[in-house]
Amino acid sequence: MGRLRDHATNLGLKAVGAIATPQGREFMATMAKQQVETAKQKGAEFGENVKNQAEALKDRVERGADRAMTRAGERIEAAKNTIEAKANQAVDWLGAKSDEILGRIQDAALRRLLETTIRNIQKDEQAIAARKESLAYNHSVLQQLRAQLNIEVAGAE
Repeated sequence: MGRLRDHATNLGLKAVGAIATPQGREFMATMAKQQVETAKQKGAEFGENVKNQAEALKDRVERGADRAMTRAGERIEAAKNTIEAKANQAVDWLGAKSDEILGRIQDAALRRLLETTIRNIQKDEQAIAARKESLAYNHSVLQQLRAQLNIEVAGAE
């Protein structure tokens, strides 16, 4: 290990000595410029990468927003269709109920009309029966009068 340490120390001293010369300073300045250029280039690449990633992220967000808007539109359309279908069902149900109620009203009106007609027929039957009785009575009175008239005519002859 001793020899290696000595070699490294010699190199280090030579490097320090090399910097002290004008050529060493020029070399170090060139190296520094190259490192600055390399850093600028890497910084530009990094900036470009960040810019590209930001653009890609922006595109992904826009696509996601478009998909979300499309899904929301589809959900809204589905909800609208559901509401419309339910409204149509309600209208149909109300129509059926109103038809049923109208039918009941008509049935009740027809029932009342039929009951009134039956009462009128019964009254007419009673009037006819009374008239028959009256006619039967009148017929019997006429027969009695005829019989008396026949007796009187026979007695007068």
